[in-house]
Amino acid sequence: MTTVEKRSLSKEVPTHLFQFRETVFGPVTVQQLLYDIAAFAGIWYLGSQPLPLVPRILLCGFCALLALVIIHVTFDGNSTLDLLFLYLRAWTMPAQTVWMRGPAAVRLASSRIKGLPASVQQTWIPLRAVGRGCLGFAESSKATEVSRYCLVMEEVEGPNLGLLSDEDYVRVHEEYERFLAGLQLPLQYIITTAPIAVHQYEPLSAQKQQIAALPPRLAALRQDNLAFHQGKISACLRTRHFVVVPASRDEEALRTPEGKPRPGWQVLAGRGWVWGKQNSIPAEALLARLHDRAAVVQSGLARLGISLCPLEDAALLHFYATCLAPGTPVTGFSAGEVAQARLHVGTTSTRERKEVR
Repeated sequence: MTTVEKRSLSKEVPTHLFQFRETVFGPVTVQQLLYDIAAFAGIWYLGSQPLPLVPRILLCGFCALLALVIIHVTFDGNSTLDLLFLYLRAWTMPAQTVWMRGPAAVRLASSRIKGLPASVQQTWIPLRAVGRGCLGFAESSKATEVSRYCLVMEEVEGPNLGLLSDEDYVRVHEEYERFLAGLQLPLQYIITTAPIAVHQYEPLSAQKQQIAALPPRLAALRQDNLAFHQGKISACLRTRHFVVVPASRDEEALRTPEGKPRPGWQVLAGRGWVWGKQNSIPAEALLARLHDRAAVVQSGLARLGISLCPLEDAALLHFYATCLAPGTPVTGFSAGEVAQARLHVGTTSTRERKEVR
């Protein structure tokens, strides 16, 4: 197998239908085709209304021209629809936000006081709960209840694909393809690359602790060796691979009590009833579903020789802070900071939450 053929096995797969850019009819993409179908259905509905012929033709022609401009006209590679979305987002989001200290209740209420800028935490950080190795997020910036949880696992061991033979290389890709095809849950892979912080690097810290137990001459040699590695490692980069497993109340509302997906006709017929019941799903059941999903992902990737380790609360906060400010060095969180941020999700009462805050 040549190098070109081997590289062809690695393909970027969009995670959402509207991210596909393949053309279907000339320059028309899948996304534009779906929008055209929706626009045609709306224009057909307007054309069937009991209006005089001339106003009906003018109205349908105006709507068709407007849909053509919005869907197919681009500016610097961006469609008009994307620009409208960005404009509406910029119009609805606060133009100025400040970092506010103090109790969480004061930060939440400050965004409602006229004349004061909104809170950075309330506007841009949807994190609402940290505990039991999970992160809890709200559905919107104004919501306080947790509607979605996620569990983050880090790859601690895996095969080096560059050292595999051609047959093993193809076999690993085929097994991974079967693993993804058999999953019934969304996955997110995050890869971070950052300079190694010498004072926080675990192998060097372990060597420092071992020096005290060595004889003087060996301790001196180990200290020189440690200083040499510290000088080299400070200029190195560390690449880390993470797998994010989510679970949300919206997904669970579309499942039966046995965990099976509800039929499409049942969801459409009782949509209001299903979404009204989503808040009644206990957090314990949602967290149990999340841990079951994490176990499935761990066992599936273990067959490929990939070992995953769930992150603890302190590592979770550091990971989330790194995602909020990519490229910025983030120091580790102390035990006190973790205790202040932790909310015992699913079991904490209102009084206990106030005490934790």
